[in-house]
Amino acid sequence: QPQDDSLASPILGQWPCHDSISGRTSQYNFQPDGMLNMTDPGGQELTLNYGLAGNVLKLTGPNQASAFTIEELTARKMILNTGVEGRRVVCER
Repeated sequence: QPQDDSLASPILGQWPCHDSISGRTSQYNFQPDGMLNMTDPGGQELTLNYGLAGNVLKLTGPNQASAFTIEELTARKMILNTGVEGRRVVCER
């Protein structure tokens, strides 16, 4: 599925992300080929596909599919709303 390059460009690269509710920090690395390399708080690495549709970031992988609403996106900050009880993941670089 095609990506919207106007939105894809600002998210490319490394993002340290912090879950404001759990306090956990993860590393997100968005690649130009639509792949997301993610390291969770336990050091586990996971590779997912990502796509953008408007302000919705969709992640898919084996046995997993999720969507986040991008509430804010600048060159240095991205706020993802998980849609679960107002939970947000704040990414800053």
